[in-house]
Amino acid sequence: MTTNYNANDKTAIMTNVASAFIGLRDGSNSIADFNTMAGAMNIAAIRAESMGQETFNVFDQAKLALMDADAMYDSLKCYIFTPGGLIDLAKGVTGCADMMENSTPEQMQAAFEESQRRLARGQIAKTGVMQ
Repeated sequence: MTTNYNANDKTAIMTNVASAFIGLRDGSNSIADFNTMAGAMNIAAIRAESMGQETFNVFDQAKLALMDADAMYDSLKCYIFTPGGLIDLAKGVTGCADMMENSTPEQMQAAFEESQRRLARGQIAKTGVMQ
């Protein structure tokens, strides 16, 4: 039987994800923050594929918010989120924390590895947001 991540693992991962969200929310325009959020939402969406449509939709909406902000970045050189997009992204961050609490390290590793396969196949755009 496998065990969940230990508290230190969860804290370190979620600190990075939450910090990236706060940076983007506050206008950091950091590509690193964007990529952290995109990677987290992609991995969570892949993991959610086996958890039901409602769970998947949380991450799908967060990814749409990221894709919209990325489109704005191309023309304005800054990430702009709508109020609804920020709410969807915040729900994605909360969903990631819940998912990590209820998933084994092996399940999360499998989702990460699948995200890498999809990136290699071109199913995830260079920006890091899964199409």
